[in-house]
Amino acid sequence: MAKLSKKKLLEKWENAGITNDYIFYLVMKDKVLCKELIERLLGIEIEKIKKPKNQKVVDVGIKPKSVRFDVYVKNSDKVFDIEMQTTIDKSLAKRARYYQSIIDVDMIEKGSSYKDLREVYILFICTDDLFNKDLPVYTFPRICEEDKDLKLDDGTHILFFNAAAYLKEKDEKIRDILEYINTGKPQSEFTEKMQSLVDNAKNNTKWRHKYMTLEMKYRDYLEQGLEKGREQGYAKGIRKANLKIAQKMVKKHLDADFIAEMTGLSIQKIQSLQ
Repeated sequence: MAKLSKKKLLEKWENAGITNDYIFYLVMKDKVLCKELIERLLGIEIEKIKKPKNQKVVDVGIKPKSVRFDVYVKNSDKVFDIEMQTTIDKSLAKRARYYQSIIDVDMIEKGSSYKDLREVYILFICTDDLFNKDLPVYTFPRICEEDKDLKLDDGTHILFFNAAAYLKEKDEKIRDILEYINTGKPQSEFTEKMQSLVDNAKNNTKWRHKYMTLEMKYRDYLEQGLEKGREQGYAKGIRKANLKIAQKMVKKHLDADFIAEMTGLSIQKIQSLQ
């Protein structure tokens, strides 16, 4: 992976819009706008929310995989996780499942009752269609197979929004947001406010510097991971080749010590091939 120069990173920042996850979480720092976004997407009214926790990291222990939420919002009885998704990842459904479980573990304390669990809304705002059904919104309630009128009222709500199909959305408020996500062009007072916050974020030198620093660190991390993977793959290939050579040498009844010297395999491993 070629490293991006500072010039390229700066160009990427200047061309970034609301779909950039870093820009998105900066925009969602506006508590009033974040609350209205949630209300528009869900078609509900919610009480005053606490300050959104952007890029919130939840680590529930040593073994479980920690997660980083794009925008994590709470009020007295509900939790909202809003994710901006610009790539189609078939594992998103299981990611939503894991996120919901982590949120539950994070919100309930030892000794608390399950009744203390708040309603959880996980919203994936996707730039493309994850399910290839050309629907603008996919909502997944938990419904009884034997009786479709019976829903499992566990307080979880998982929704995927498909900005590419915004023209098919009948709800004007949802369509307005999806169109803005898809085109980058605001068409209403609400999306104009979003765009204004995007522009303000991009003009903030402190946030620009932080973005470029994070991007460089992220790419270094990926490069280190790729290099480690290449090294592991190479080593694995060598071991596999040596094993095949040893198997052929064993068939020719060559001395085990000689085979070990030539392949690097242990005597015990060679004897297991006989």
